[in-house]
Amino acid sequence: MKEPKKMITIMCKDHKGLMAEISELLSSSNININNIEAQSYNDNAVLHLEIDNLEIDKCLLLLTKSGYHAISDEVILICLEDKPGSLAKTARKLSDNGVEIKGVTSMWRNHGIVMVVLNTDNNTKAKEILADVLV
Repeated sequence: MKEPKKMITIMCKDHKGLMAEISELLSSSNININNIEAQSYNDNAVLHLEIDNLEIDKCLLLLTKSGYHAISDEVILICLEDKPGSLAKTARKLSDNGVEIKGVTSMWRNHGIVMVVLNTDNNTKAKEILADVLV
């Protein structure tokens, strides 16, 4: 059985050099960032990191010891058509089957496809419901 995918979310005060600090910190411990998404909201920043599952605990420990508020969640990856309504159809399908979306992140777009990371209140059931678009 395929190992569940996990994502690390970091919530912190935003400041110049934040991305450099975090990427250098992880690099210094030989932790590779596979995907990253970062947003700034007023004075706060939220970063979502995908790293190898074998490095999750090491990464969380390193980040928290360095003063960052970091958490890890199991996520699922899906590929959708990159067109209006694709996410709405997926969200409705989950909702109609009693699964709540807790978090959603668009990872990349390419040639009419968008990869989406979902965190739900029941990832096992969500995987069954979305088996046709699961990565």
